[in-house]
Amino acid sequence: MEKLHLGYTITIHKSQGSQWPNCFIMLPNEAEKMIDQTLLYTASTRPSERLVVMSDESVIEKAIKVGSRALNRATFLRERVNLAFELI
Repeated sequence: MEKLHLGYTITIHKSQGSQWPNCFIMLPNEAEKMIDQTLLYTASTRPSERLVVMSDESVIEKAIKVGSRALNRATFLRERVNLAFELI
């Protein structure tokens, strides 16, 4: 028990801008529709020394193949901005 140290858990999204010596990333099969290339990039750039990935290789391959889901997101931002200016 003396060799154990307190550890913390944080989501990949919340970890943006932070870095730690060692990181463990768990990518379950059930989350494959949420995981994309940008999430993998963010996760893999958090550790300064060691990264441990726990996942099926197929989940990682699909995430890389899918690219960035954010580029395909329908936000309707242009329409919202145009509407806001029409109201002024």
